[in-house]
Amino acid sequence: MITFIPKPGTVLVCDYVSLGFNEPLMTKARRVVVTQRRVRGHWPSTILVVHLSTTRPDLMRRWHHTIPAGRYAYLSAEKDIFVKGDMVGAVPISALDRLRLDGGWIAPRLPREEYAAIQMAIREAMAL
Repeated sequence: MITFIPKPGTVLVCDYVSLGFNEPLMTKARRVVVTQRRVRGHWPSTILVVHLSTTRPDLMRRWHHTIPAGRYAYLSAEKDIFVKGDMVGAVPISALDRLRLDGGWIAPRLPREEYAAIQMAIREAMAL
């Protein structure tokens, strides 16, 4: 479990197993990108995140964003990553943790341009 309030664009792991979800909802640990801004003076009990997936959507839409394989050391080196802007959810902060990389724990933030593309995918999914 994290002990800090993550900034937007931070990549973390969400343990959906601990949440007791059943299919068709998420039922495994999955990398997510934080989409919620910090509210001053408030420790949130939930955080808005968007899911990352290595499964390509059947039909690529404007609300999907692709991160090419190997672009970031903390994401897949072999498979493209798909951000599905229509899969935003509020998760308990207790279900979030840092990534494990090279024997250490990290909470990387995506570059501004990459995060902006993810925000655009979310806006498209919500028809904003």
